[in-house]
Amino acid sequence: MTLDQLQIVKSVQELGSLKLASEALHKTQPALSKAIKNLEQQFGFAIFDRSQYRLALTAEGKQIYQHALKVLDSASALKQLSRHLQQGLENSVTLAFDSNFDSRRLAPVIRQCQQRYGNTQLVLKQHNVTGAIEALSKQQAQLAICALPNLQIETLDLEVVAIDKLELINVIAPHLAAQFAPLTRREQLKHELQIVLQDTGSVSGNKDLGVSPDQRRLYVNNMQDKYQLIKAAVGWGRLPHYLIEQDLQLGQLQQLELTDVRNQLLGDIFIVKRKNQVLGPVADFIWRSLGKS
Repeated sequence: MTLDQLQIVKSVQELGSLKLASEALHKTQPALSKAIKNLEQQFGFAIFDRSQYRLALTAEGKQIYQHALKVLDSASALKQLSRHLQQGLENSVTLAFDSNFDSRRLAPVIRQCQQRYGNTQLVLKQHNVTGAIEALSKQQAQLAICALPNLQIETLDLEVVAIDKLELINVIAPHLAAQFAPLTRREQLKHELQIVLQDTGSVSGNKDLGVSPDQRRLYVNNMQDKYQLIKAAVGWGRLPHYLIEQDLQLGQLQQLELTDVRNQLLGDIFIVKRKNQVLGPVADFIWRSLGKS
């Protein structure tokens, strides 16, 4: 039994035919067929049922396939680890983080990184909505910090550790709110601009989350612009609590208490990596440091 044989089983099962698997693996169909038959001879049973037009796993083959996935994942992780050990410290580590996360919390870890791993370039990239997790999934970042629904955690095959709380609040400048006193419904604000962050990823499918179809809106591409525009009474919108805590205390912004929308969103913010991803020493230090905070 070889890793090559297990990879062939995996490809044939997932792609559905010898032809597609041969194209993906850059091997001839006879070579794939021979490799599978040799493996079946070693095991003493058929892995694929060839009685139908489309190859299908036998009952035994399904068990072999599940174990093959684990072996191939372990082999891939071992290759990554050996590559990291051979190359030493990473030249660069990219951390993608969501704009709803208070990036000031990164400062102690960055200082420690620079003290320990001064030759590794750290790159911090702020994203909106689904951008951070998309950067991770496309391997444009080694780590991501963002809020995630449980469904995304399961479907994207991620390893996550909760490191902070998410609190998003609908707020408005007091003198804008005073024009609608008493302000009790979102409907009253539909002709005012709702300041909306543009998604830097594509997972949301360009849908504006938390925005009613009839709402006037103004799009911005960063959290600071959104904050400044809301504070200047250009419009209203949802902001993270860490950013507006002082403004709320000083009365420069006020929390909306509307009866027809969710005025507050609560959740967790996670540090995220791809499951079975082997991190280099510097990325692993960041993962472990933030995961303990």
